[in-house]
Amino acid sequence: MNKPLEFDMRSFIHALPGLWRTERRAPALPWLVVGFCTLALLISCGGGGGVGSGGTGATASGTVTGFGSIIVDGVRFDDSKASVSIERSADDNSNGGSRAEVKLGHQVTFGFDGRNEGEGVARSISIEPTLIGVMTAKALDGSSITVMGREIAINTNAASGPVTVLERSLATIGNGSLVEVHAIAGGTASSGLVATRVEVTTSLALRVSGVISGLSSSGGVTSMSVAGVTVLVPTGASGATIVPVGTTLANGQNVAVFADRLGFNDVTAALTATRVRVAVRRAGTVDDYVGGVITNLNTDAKTFTLGGLTVSYKLATFSPNTATLVNNTTYVRVRGTLSSNGQQLEANKVQLRSAESEAELHGNIAGFTAAASASAPATFTLRDVVVSLPAGVTPDFTRCSGTSALVDGLFVEVKGSTTAAGVTASSVKCEDETSVGGATVERKGTVASPVGNETVGSFTLQTSSGDLKVTYSELTFFRSPLVDGKSLVKDRKVEVEGQITGTGTAAVLVATKIKQDD
Repeated sequence: MNKPLEFDMRSFIHALPGLWRTERRAPALPWLVVGFCTLALLISCGGGGGVGSGGTGATASGTVTGFGSIIVDGVRFDDSKASVSIERSADDNSNGGSRAEVKLGHQVTFGFDGRNEGEGVARSISIEPTLIGVMTAKALDGSSITVMGREIAINTNAASGPVTVLERSLATIGNGSLVEVHAIAGGTASSGLVATRVEVTTSLALRVSGVISGLSSSGGVTSMSVAGVTVLVPTGASGATIVPVGTTLANGQNVAVFADRLGFNDVTAALTATRVRVAVRRAGTVDDYVGGVITNLNTDAKTFTLGGLTVSYKLATFSPNTATLVNNTTYVRVRGTLSSNGQQLEANKVQLRSAESEAELHGNIAGFTAAASASAPATFTLRDVVVSLPAGVTPDFTRCSGTSALVDGLFVEVKGSTTAAGVTASSVKCEDETSVGGATVERKGTVASPVGNETVGSFTLQTSSGDLKVTYSELTFFRSPLVDGKSLVKDRKVEVEGQITGTGTAAVLVATKIKQDD
């Protein structure tokens, strides 16, 4: 069976509840913002208070470059208490998620408390796919893919921006497969997009996110371009739904467009929308973060564009101070304040991305495999990311007394460079997991003494190092085939991911993800 046929079958089965997988997700909190809010500077995307409500009102958006808790464009945010959402279809906004669903290379937006760099506490995280559609072509050299008629560049050079993370190699993704693409503006592709992550999906709907251009209306249909895709928006009583209610579409708006699974016409290369969600920006306080490739650079006015937002850098300091901006090329992280009209970010700091140590991971080692030869380095998995350890990199164990080898379960810090398959480490340091604020830890063992139901409960996890109490809630992500339609099963081997509270015999692992240990 070829890959496209295999995919189509899995997509069909996915539509039949309980047959292919049984994933339980918590319902999204009513105030949680979902949809395309690329800059996370918004009051709502169709209702609720928005990611910027409460606390300092600070917001952030960009590319996920690490975990421990979550690292976006090199800035660390504690995500231990954050709720997560991802909107893959027009009716998907009731689905909540787990932090386990946030992956390297994802485009995310979120609100956070705290103003000092590296000390922010994320309250809600929205995963923002740029395109969900059928892949119809890929370059022979792997430099691009085509989705919904738009060419999207695949980046393998860390010096040019975030390297494209591939859930699986392009060679194993056949034309006709439905893919979820996370991308940033810039590059040489016809769409002006460079992918930061590509993964196969089973979504039953299509999606495109970006800035509206070329808006026109005729014959009861509004036509516009979003991320290089022609979008048709039927108007009238039976037309597409536009939210927030009463919003008038306009050029320059950030939107998420949703369509039925068969909503893209291959002949006309147009997507017929069933729902359009408009991001309504609001003024921030201070220290909002935006990351991406600069476009529309105007050195006279000292402005550029990030994802449709005009950034003024007249009063900004640069890091490094000798930085040179290059249109459609330079990847920056900007910190600043959104203007009162929600259209311009007054930057106080512009930091150019460095290719060195672009990825940072903190967590427990799993699946350690020693080096087989000089051409086959040691590997292990950390937070679902495959880490390769070159022969010249010597792990540092000074922070963990009595430890002198990499083994499963050891808590480490990894820095390195992103590759299509994961991360190539430049340094590995043993860490005391209790010293990392909001650190996510993993434990493997056997379920004993389960108490509760499928929503809320606890159990004793029997591990090789002793028993540990585990609690779970409606926010815990259960990965199939663990649940069996009810509560946890006694004597089942599981892997638990979460945060440790308390010490010694009073320690409790608050689970964010539980899956069967195969």
